Amino acid sequence: MSLLLFFLVSINVVFVLPIPALGTIRLANPMHFDLIHRHSPQLMFSRPITRIERVNDLVHNDNVRVEIISRKVGKRGRSRSRRLTGSSPVIPILSGASSLVGSSFRAADGVLGLGYSNNSFVLKAGKFGNKFSYCLVDHLSPKNVSSYLTFGPSSSEHGEKSGSEKIMSYTPLILGVINGFYPVSVLGISIGGLMLPIPKNIWDLKGEGGVIIDSGTSLTFLAEPAYQMVMAALKLPLMVFKPVDIKPFEFCFNSLGFNEALVPKLVIHFDNSADFAPPVKSYVIDVSDDVKCLGFMSNGWPEVSIIGNIMQQNFLWEFDIDRKRLGFVESTCK
Repeated sequence: MSLLLFFLVSINVVFVLPIPALGTIRLANPMHFDLIHRHSPQLMFSRPITRIERVNDLVHNDNVRVEIISRKVGKRGRSRSRRLTGSSPVIPILSGASSLVGSSFRAADGVLGLGYSNNSFVLKAGKFGNKFSYCLVDHLSPKNVSSYLTFGPSSSEHGEKSGSEKIMSYTPLILGVINGFYPVSVLGISIGGLMLPIPKNIWDLKGEGGVIIDSGTSLTFLAEPAYQMVMAALKLPLMVFKPVDIKPFEFCFNSLGFNEALVPKLVIHFDNSADFAPPVKSYVIDVSDDVKCLGFMSNGWPEVSIIGNIMQQNFLWEFDIDRKRLGFVESTCK
């Protein structure tokens, strides 16, 4: 017997959980799953979907998700209404997943939430060492390419291949500050080797800012002052391309003749000298045939910034609850 569960990664992947394994798995044998794409033909509720439909779906889900995060962050931020597209209902659930969007979940047996809260599977399943990791492939990968999720020690700890020869970097997880989420300490963002003059209070969790890393949000949302500086720096070399108007993105362009070498390298600098340098395709994203957009959204101010799962793709991410640290390393997710 097994359960078909949604794993909260942008509401895009599911996995099959063998029930007997929950009672027999030991820490020495981590629990590992391949993640099935939401639109895979393996799933009875799958349907053909175009690239632009998929992006619109992600944006809609993000709008609802970010509103939930804003309410969780609470009274320190301004209350504001967020315009939503579509008509998918919000479905409240437990297990640390906060709430989800869309009727597709009704075809699954349940949702496995991995947020940091008392109801979360992460804290209930102590036999896995209070640790989990995942590796997400490109969100536009073919449906036969799998991401994966592991409970217990990651492959890098067992000396196995993680799809990378690089060493995992670690930065502190600031647990318990925003219930249900994983805040991290960001020191700044550099583009093309130059640190942007973003005010320090943008990253201050004790004030009105801060940053969380969130698998349930697809795009990356930045507090307004950081958003403006990042967008200005990245748009500059791309102004040579013909602009394309695709809402709600601020900057899209016809990508005929595009080369990633034109884009200055973006690096998010975490505490503990942990520098996260995502591939260009994670922030200059494909939204339609021959059209790319800068994959950032403004989250207003005062407000928290959110590193979404498209920015996280092609990295192995390890959440070590006991040591209160986040590990990451570039990976092919194989």
